Amino acid sequence: MEISYEQINTRIKEIDKNTDAQTLKNLLDKFASGEITNSDQDLLDIINKMKSRSTKGDKISAILKQVSKQEYDQIHQILRENKIFIWSQGDLESYFSKRSLRLSGSKDIRALELSYLLQNENETLESLFLHIEEIKELAKLIVKKS
Repeated sequence: MEISYEQINTRIKEIDKNTDAQTLKNLLDKFASGEITNSDQDLLDIINKMKSRSTKGDKISAILKQVSKQEYDQIHQILRENKIFIWSQGDLESYFSKRSLRLSGSKDIRALELSYLLQNENETLESLFLHIEEIKELAKLIVKKS
């Protein structure tokens, strides 16, 4: 697989301020030149760092193990009252229908494609998204508060 540094640099803005991106670029350089092994300490460090930052499975369940549903809802209400709009179901993908999840590309590309699909008068929110009531509520709050 060929590495396109042009695409990486285009995708990552202000790389000089992003130490994770710099580390990843250095590792990719080592990989491209054949200088890296699976026991390379820098590689192991970044893999462990990425693992510690990622969550697998149902994020809401993990949160609800720490706080009650009532506390969780109360926190969301307080945030919304202070113009902080966070999805209550977790990631944006938690709101995608099966059809939307089948779209290819990154989050940005999927979101852009969904925006084009929504312009089609034959498309419905229900065909593309789940938790429609929360989406509508957030849209109203955002428009009202801005």
